Amino acid sequence: MSYSTDTEDEPPYYRFTENPNAEYNGQGFKRASPVPMTMPHSDGSILYEKPTFSFIYTIIQQNDTKALQQYLTIAPWAVSLEPVFANDLWAVPDRRTSSDGGASYGGINMNYLQWAAREGGLGVFKILLHHCTKGKDPEIRIGFESQEFEILNEAAKYGQVDMVKFLLDSQPRYASIEERDSNGYTALLSTASAPNLDCPTCLQERRPGPAASEATMSLLLDRGACASDVLYGNQKILKTVLTLTVEWAGSRLIKRLIDSGASIETKVQRGPWDETFWNLHGYTFEANALYVACTRANFEAVKTLIECRGSEVDVSDVLWQRDSRGSTPLHWVAQSHLPRENFGDSKDAIYDKARNIMSIIELMLDLGPTTINATDENGNTPLHYATRSPSRQDKMYCPIFQLLYARGSDAGIRNTEGQTPLHTRFRLDDSGRVRCHYFGKTPIDEAMLFTLLAHVEKCIFYTLGHRNAMSQ
Repeated sequence: MSYSTDTEDEPPYYRFTENPNAEYNGQGFKRASPVPMTMPHSDGSILYEKPTFSFIYTIIQQNDTKALQQYLTIAPWAVSLEPVFANDLWAVPDRRTSSDGGASYGGINMNYLQWAAREGGLGVFKILLHHCTKGKDPEIRIGFESQEFEILNEAAKYGQVDMVKFLLDSQPRYASIEERDSNGYTALLSTASAPNLDCPTCLQERRPGPAASEATMSLLLDRGACASDVLYGNQKILKTVLTLTVEWAGSRLIKRLIDSGASIETKVQRGPWDETFWNLHGYTFEANALYVACTRANFEAVKTLIECRGSEVDVSDVLWQRDSRGSTPLHWVAQSHLPRENFGDSKDAIYDKARNIMSIIELMLDLGPTTINATDENGNTPLHYATRSPSRQDKMYCPIFQLLYARGSDAGIRNTEGQTPLHTRFRLDDSGRVRCHYFGKTPIDEAMLFTLLAHVEKCIFYTLGHRNAMSQ
């Protein structure tokens, strides 16, 4: 059997055509480079597996079923659920417990089935499962505990809808919808946590998009997954399906979770390990789904959560709710930060985030205009928070300042330390220097600075005029 998926633009197997021992043989070296197995290429050349087993990983990633079948025919010992050795060097089916998985050579330390669930497709996944379970009792439950992962969770997290459906249809042979992995995640929690909003745009191509994650979550909910699933840590709720989902999802999925029993008011523990906000001071606090949606600047989620508050809850109660720092929802969104272009994010992604922040601010002030100058327990207004945002130097953040001013933000209000927003704009962090967003220096935006100075000056003139009028 031979095959070829090589193309001029992208030859995935080209790097495996070079004999690693050609140099040794030509120069008479005694020590040869180890070659686990070889197999023929369609052009008559030989493909060489590497010590890292990167060839089979590449086959899986390409979802190349023909190549995988040929590989397993030649080297059936390479993939198994148990550490059954064909020889002492290369039979390393259990990538975690039997060897370092080629990690000492710079390889991937991951079970092949886990890799297929993440990077492959249903075709290679079925071949691997069939190969591993050949001859086993079909009634026996096949687990992956030794690899410290749940195969359903892996497929769900990476938006493999067809694979998730196959595993659900095969319950309980390979997976169960209610099982938790070693970190405490169910399949639904894993899916909700998948879209990484902090991942630069340039890296998101290899990750599941919101559409794939939403389709996977809908499938899991259809099959009975619990919409109110929570993740515990130290007897505290760390995450819920809803708090994870409102980071990225649209109105339809969020409403479905709420209608299926997810509570808007359930609070999760947050802390310095979750956020980069300036006033956490190393302590933890509790926050609900609206807090998460605001800090992630998900406009649809914020709007949906406010709309789904319940007929017995007044909108003012939502807008004036406070966390343990005394911050209101307007504070939460004002301290959001923008992606960074020099970290691989596109200008469109930065613009969209800035636009979402402004849309949330406008929505909240339309519903509750008096929240514009609300203060937290330290006397900080939303404008104080905005001037401490990691993105305060970004030109695209300037319209956010201008919007706050236009809606009545008072630049003359001092916090409990006697600082106006102009002070907090240049406030040093605990190390005695200006904090740089993502460790990168950004020039101060002059337009933002002039806007801030103009409003501070206006406040000074207003105060002096008021005092003069009172003294006459």
